[in-house]
Amino acid sequence: MHRAVPGRRPVVVTTAALLALALAACDDGAAESTLDARAAWTEVTMPGSSQVAGPRETFTAALGRSGNLPALVAGSGGEPGEPASARAWTDSDDGDWRWQELLADGPESEVGFAVSDGSTTWIGGTTWQAGEPVSPYVVSSGDRQTWEVVELPGDAADRALRPGAAALVGGAPVVVGMDSADEPVALLLGADAELVSLPAAPGGREFHGFRGAATLGDTVVGVGSVAEPGRSAEAVVYRSTDGGASWTVTLGPAEGPADLSGVVATSGGFVVTGYLWGGDGVATPAAWSSADGAAWTAEALPTLDQDRDGLSVAPGDHSWLDVPAVSGDRVVAPVVVTSVLHFGVLQRDPAGTWTFLGDSPDWEFPGAGADAALNEDGSLLLAQSGRNLGRVGELSADGRWRNLLAEVGTLDYGMQFTSFLDPAGAPALIGRRPVVERRGVSGWAQTGQLANYALEGDALVERPWDPAETAGLSDIAAASAPDGSSVLLGAQVSQGGEGMTVDLVGWFRPGAGGPPVAVEGLASPVVESLEAVTYADGTWIAVGSVRSSFASTDPHAAAVWTSTDGTTWSRADGLVAGTAPGAESWAFGACALPGGELLAVGEYSEGAQTRPVAWRSTGGQWQRLDGSAFAAEFGSLSSCATDEGATIVQGTSEDRATVWRTTDGGTFEPTTIGGRGETFGTIRVVDGGYAAAGTVSARGQQGAVVWLSADAESWRAVPVPSARVLSGADVMADGNGGLVVATTSGASPEVWVLANPGELFADA
Repeated sequence: MHRAVPGRRPVVVTTAALLALALAACDDGAAESTLDARAAWTEVTMPGSSQVAGPRETFTAALGRSGNLPALVAGSGGEPGEPASARAWTDSDDGDWRWQELLADGPESEVGFAVSDGSTTWIGGTTWQAGEPVSPYVVSSGDRQTWEVVELPGDAADRALRPGAAALVGGAPVVVGMDSADEPVALLLGADAELVSLPAAPGGREFHGFRGAATLGDTVVGVGSVAEPGRSAEAVVYRSTDGGASWTVTLGPAEGPADLSGVVATSGGFVVTGYLWGGDGVATPAAWSSADGAAWTAEALPTLDQDRDGLSVAPGDHSWLDVPAVSGDRVVAPVVVTSVLHFGVLQRDPAGTWTFLGDSPDWEFPGAGADAALNEDGSLLLAQSGRNLGRVGELSADGRWRNLLAEVGTLDYGMQFTSFLDPAGAPALIGRRPVVERRGVSGWAQTGQLANYALEGDALVERPWDPAETAGLSDIAAASAPDGSSVLLGAQVSQGGEGMTVDLVGWFRPGAGGPPVAVEGLASPVVESLEAVTYADGTWIAVGSVRSSFASTDPHAAAVWTSTDGTTWSRADGLVAGTAPGAESWAFGACALPGGELLAVGEYSEGAQTRPVAWRSTGGQWQRLDGSAFAAEFGSLSSCATDEGATIVQGTSEDRATVWRTTDGGTFEPTTIGGRGETFGTIRVVDGGYAAAGTVSARGQQGAVVWLSADAESWRAVPVPSARVLSGADVMADGNGGLVVATTSGASPEVWVLANPGELFADA
């Protein structure tokens, strides 16, 4: 929640041609197809161990029981490997919860909002197909059992509207969202339905979506998130006093870094919930109120007390107020703590006083919020989802957990792919599945369960671990030297007398097929995390981070380990990024500069803001490079490589994919290679040009792509033709003129082979 985590271990290809990288893109705001019928794709057969073990479910919104209308939870779900479909779950007289698909059989779909006036219910969202712009939909129902599609104006589809929230004006929804140009819009669904463009975000900021909407009379308030490119999110309020026909926009209700969860309306005005970022980079709950949606006042919230409330916030832990719910003048909102397995609920009375109402039982993993809704009897419906599992429970009007109403889906986050283990060799992938182990009363620890895969023909198959000891590791990275020697390192989690410990372990092979030799010097009293391993100019380098304990609130500090022979390692001193309270740093990549000095690159997070950081080793001493070296105040550095007298660093600057070039290790010349919503993974040299796996979430498009360039000057995105929304992980040559593209997701990953990239380079 507290920071954008970049893709791990992307290694810039070692070729001087990348020094001229530039992106030629056309963005006229239109939502257009990017499919290319010439692309010859083959989907690789995936092993069962890589897939989610059962059905997956995600909740988006909840509505309470009202009159003859049953309680409802809206979201999406699907079988392993299949597209997700928008769904509505409702309770029944016999206590069972049943779900119905909101749309007829079709492409993957999701829910963006659910609203009701007590007699009619509306649910809206988007449908998606690879390479095509998203398409909005709205359905309505008078009984929450049968649903009819609402006809939308043509420009809603033409501009690829993505609904974010909705509120009711005059018995019809006003839907706020984003269009294909990532600009705010409002869809008015009255008698004369129309799509209205809203003012741009203030001060040149970029709009990042609506978090909620509410109405009081003809006044409509939509709250959302904006940010200067690469900067921390700020809160924004859109306001209309004529039922949505015209709008104004202002920053607020918070000042500085903040994000909002939602907004509701009472007879006295509007109430907004969310969180503020402190100077120490820690998120804290916040709420604001306004009589008219224009002038806002921060409200006091109670301090959580473990003995009284059964919930508290440890130093350095993040917490926030989740989406609020309202009935009359009574407002409730879940309060969530990232390191705790359960959540609490705060209640606001008509006078604006917040008190602690109650809490939920522990769940399977920490930091899961809830969608809340008030039933007409005063009880509170709470719907949680995460890691493909969902549960629906109920809190009584006086704050007692009454019962668990339903549990759906499968607790399985799915296998995650990052990069190919050895892009210069045969296609092999290490998958990692996050696993939470419950320990004692409300205790937990998260580790990773690894799986080892290789591509054989058109199938990805599990392969034996070599050496066998690597089977129990939670992270793995490997590298090889020109003489055929190689190093494989990993993180080993163990339970000691004073709690969980994580040490790096590894093996060195003196040549291809040679016996592995255990390395020395990596283990230490601190908790160690591994990001990447490389061989550069006679030195083996591993990068990652360390922290004082396994506690999730302990900050990370960048770390580098080096070895000259592959067997004896030592951790370097001097990788200082900053000393501000709560600051964290990570090293993600390393290489040798043209002069032979070592360079490590990563990111530094302070006060909710991420900045690029790099360290250079001279005479065995590591020193941080001056912050101006990369001419990028905000962003991250993910990897580096040196070839033909120049070093290339890859990362992001102001939220845009960027590469930097240096020949002296002191001055780095930047080139932007991606636009907003476009990410690049590893850039590799392949037959006919250059390729990188990536993800596009721009111009109405969404999903995994492979970036292609014939000359390293202009690039095009070729969508991976999956039936599901995926993210690009890595790409490598298959040895036959084609490309193997690995993707990942929060459900099940996929691997595809593009047989004919050479035919597509000419258009790149």
